[in-house]
Amino acid sequence: MASEPLHAKVLSGLAAHLRAQREAILDAWRRSVDQDPHLTSASTLSRAQFVDPQFPKMLDTFEERLTAETGYRRSARRSKHKRKGRLPTGLQRWQQGYNPREAARDWGHLHLCLLAELEKL
Repeated sequence: MASEPLHAKVLSGLAAHLRAQREAILDAWRRSVDQDPHLTSASTLSRAQFVDPQFPKMLDTFEERLTAETGYRRSARRSKHKRKGRLPTGLQRWQQGYNPREAARDWGHLHLCLLAELEKL
């Protein structure tokens, strides 16, 4: 059996790191949003509402794709994720009182927190 390619090991390690730092990333995201004066709707949400189960599921999907094999298995994983009937993030945030600009800023803060975690590596 051939050994795992170097890039696959690196991506697997990255996925494991993100998984281990999940709570810290989510906490940093909440702090970042709380400090944004353009995001007033977030302050009305509980932590459970703010970190809705959809966001951890999206992070799960990202981590799974980092570790997915190429070819057939990657295609199968994509198909599996497309079939899961999730409520789009923007719609979910709209139902929580966000306007479209706030939803985009909120999403951007999560991305910046992920990037900040990657910068630590």
